[in-house]
Amino acid sequence: MKVIICDDDPNQRNSIGVCFTVSRSRYDLTEFELGADMLEYLSASHADLVCLDLGLPDMDGLEVLRQLRKTSGAPVIIASGNNSKESVIRSH
Repeated sequence: MKVIICDDDPNQRNSIGVCFTVSRSRYDLTEFELGADMLEYLSASHADLVCLDLGLPDMDGLEVLRQLRKTSGAPVIIASGNNSKESVIRSH
């Protein structure tokens, strides 16, 4: 299973990655700090699951999600420090 983690915080990327590595299943993890880098990578590859931070330094995470949806139907787990109701609704 190919899992993409996109978060600008290396500690968060590590924490999310650990969740997959402690499992008995084998996951192919790829990490990105920037949304644009992840989208470029996915233009030539695929993901089975994407873990996406909404607060990225280069792009709004919701814009990354919109662009991702144009080319991928992979499930997306949203991880963000912004827990406003509006952000949750907009990400749905």
